[in-house]
Amino acid sequence: MSLPRLDPVRLALVEHNLERLVDSGVIAGAVLGVGDAAGNAWFSTSGQVSVAGSLEPAEPSHRFLLTSVNKPFTATQVLLLADEGLLDLDAPVAAYLPEFAAHGKGAVTTMHLLTHTSGLSDTANLVEGPTSSRTADDFIAAALGAGLAFEPGEGWAYGSPGFWVMAELVNRLTGTRYTDALVARIAEPLGLDDTRYELDALPVDRYVDARTEGDWDGHLPEQVRRAGYPAGGLVSTAPDLVRFGQAFLDGTPEAESLLSLPVRERLRERHATGWNLGRPVEWSLGWERRGPGNFQSPRTIFHYGASGTALWVDPDHELVVALVTANWWLSYQRYAEVMNSVLGAIRA
Repeated sequence: MSLPRLDPVRLALVEHNLERLVDSGVIAGAVLGVGDAAGNAWFSTSGQVSVAGSLEPAEPSHRFLLTSVNKPFTATQVLLLADEGLLDLDAPVAAYLPEFAAHGKGAVTTMHLLTHTSGLSDTANLVEGPTSSRTADDFIAAALGAGLAFEPGEGWAYGSPGFWVMAELVNRLTGTRYTDALVARIAEPLGLDDTRYELDALPVDRYVDARTEGDWDGHLPEQVRRAGYPAGGLVSTAPDLVRFGQAFLDGTPEAESLLSLPVRERLRERHATGWNLGRPVEWSLGWERRGPGNFQSPRTIFHYGASGTALWVDPDHELVVALVTANWWLSYQRYAEVMNSVLGAIRA
């Protein structure tokens, strides 16, 4: 499907840029998707991915571990609760989860969790550690019982344990397990047929094997996936990510069925600032603002994941850009190159 706002000749340059990243060995395989507010979508693929140990040409149907691109999905589950009047973002989390007040956390709000200003200690981030037999409920208990690294609202530190806390808010306020609630309240209404927490052992249908690098022995992707990690265990495809992103563009059917306009407007505002991985960042409600690139609007919301995944939603250009790859730890510069090439294709 074509995108009327993008020039086909310039889109060919976008494809060339993706192929260049593969040819230079930066990534092994990738799917890039772009969508607009009219519901149109365009996809480009390059390279190969490993599925059940066999190499295949990358295709839009391939399913990838989202890692931290999962965070906007969990944030959306929480914002749905707020939209429905079940949760006050500015109320103490302990008003809903009394045990969370332990160790001085009585003043922490859901707003603090969404903006990484809660001070919740990252020592509770056990799922990203050594091989463990702990369950999701164990990880939730660890996050609920954690201490503070700083007073809520008095600092900024990117962290993931707060997403276990938000998963438990979903559990209790909906009466449905957060993994199932994601399907019922987001995936099914938006038609995200391939977006699921896959908690069983391999093989998972069309699932791309993670290409971990560094000190890990390969256990981590499987551990976060099988734990149903609400900050990184979700599995999805590029088309599903584009459709999810379109739900944050005003005027789309997806937007009207998900979050109210006032909540979408709050998402585009800056709620916190910090310093992450050597660069200054602005943070919204579960999303970074603007993200990598030079041409997107300041109201753009963005998130990326360690597994080489990324999602931008630019409300002013009315475009969504999704990238899924088979490689971990892509640099911010590479993401910027992708976004710049896409926005460079906008018709004058």
